[in-house]
Amino acid sequence: MSARPAGAALLSALLTAALVAGLATAALWQSWQGVQRESALRQQWQTRWLMRAALDWTLAVLAGDGLRAAPVDHLGEDWSKGLDRTPLEALLLTPEGAAQAAGAAPAARSPGPWLSVHISDAQARLNLLNLLEGTSLSAQWLQVFARLFDQLGLPAQELEVLGRELLRASAGTADDRSSGAALMPERAGDLLWLGLSPTSVQALGPHVSVLPGRLPVNLNTADALVLQAVLGVPPAQVQQLLERRRSRPFLSVDEAIAGGQVTRDLLSVQTLFFAVEIVIELGADWQQRETALIQRQGATLRILWRYG
Repeated sequence: MSARPAGAALLSALLTAALVAGLATAALWQSWQGVQRESALRQQWQTRWLMRAALDWTLAVLAGDGLRAAPVDHLGEDWSKGLDRTPLEALLLTPEGAAQAAGAAPAARSPGPWLSVHISDAQARLNLLNLLEGTSLSAQWLQVFARLFDQLGLPAQELEVLGRELLRASAGTADDRSSGAALMPERAGDLLWLGLSPTSVQALGPHVSVLPGRLPVNLNTADALVLQAVLGVPPAQVQQLLERRRSRPFLSVDEAIAGGQVTRDLLSVQTLFFAVEIVIELGADWQQRETALIQRQGATLRILWRYG
């Protein structure tokens, strides 16, 4: 009879130990989850702060350029330099950071965070909305886009679809919406809405933008393909133009295209819109990216959209 109470006591002790172990495991799991949530929240707020700081830095650079510089925008200005994967410590007022900012090599042991800011001229590309001319398409800009499509090897039928769907989207009537008309795009990637293939959208991405109104292309910042599409001249002539631009930015369209037939609504040497891409790396395998479109008039700036 004495064996039974002893066995019951042992079983009770084992059950109690198992219960205590289970409760301890549950408590440890909840504690670990709390730490993970706190870490994720801290990382999220840190990223938001860094994004806001990087965007403020961009606005300050563009505003300063608008105050100081002549009314000509080109690739030799401070805004075009941006920040190329810079350790955050290099931007802080510390002895090590000051040394790095002065030109010393970043510490190889620095795990980050790293900050990259790339500012580009949105008017260095062909503005998609230039195709619109009231309730019809601009014959002049259709020719420009047709040349770009031809240079990129894209089917001319897709340009026809693009123009048709862009007109339907710009109409914005209830009938168009009910019949399946797409929304107006905001970025080059949105051209998928207008019936272009992913391959075409990827090819057009570096050369087109979506900006409000009809805007000329900046002669001082546009690449060779865009300039060739606008000017309609052989590649060799475009290369000569680029060589002249490298030695000194053009101060006017007439200086660059002396005696040419290009009208002023196609080309300019000034820019009102800038695109910015901010990349933050907080670890070896964690990256956050944000893009924005900024409008500048003198030293007055306005953020038109942000995507992150």
